[in-house]
Amino acid sequence: MSAAPPKTLLLSQDAGLLGHWRAALGRTTLALRQFDALLDPLQPGTTVWIDHSLPQLPAWSDPRWKRLLQAAPEPRIVYASSNPHNAQGMAALDVGCAAYCHAFADAKTLRQVRDVVASGQVWIGRELMHQLLNRTQIALARAPQVADTNWAIALTQRERQVAVLAAN
Repeated sequence: MSAAPPKTLLLSQDAGLLGHWRAALGRTTLALRQFDALLDPLQPGTTVWIDHSLPQLPAWSDPRWKRLLQAAPEPRIVYASSNPHNAQGMAALDVGCAAYCHAFADAKTLRQVRDVVASGQVWIGRELMHQLLNRTQIALARAPQVADTNWAIALTQRERQVAVLAAN
């Protein structure tokens, strides 16, 4: 007996988008039209695709997002926008979404997103990845440098004095 494929929930009121997602992701999907329909406990392995243009989508600070992300064994939320931009993608990742992509990406890309998320990884586009790496590099450069208290162990007394004078 083979295991059932992971369940996929599609959250959108756009019939064209739902058709596009179903064509790319397969027919083993269930379409929902309201965010609150997601708040029931999710089956393990469920991936939820959320359309950014969904009417009455709660703000990221709304406690329903936290509830949704805690309802799943691991966050498998794909947040998709028909007009993606980096700030929106960063917000989606910050709240705990596993992917951020263009809602109308080609079928090959949508399947790649599905597969990466299903494997427990995070998927983001190239431009957003560059922005994340740049932010990380800037944050590391700004981070206070921790002094290594063991720097002088292998030095003689005079070498330590010279090193301190040079540092000052």
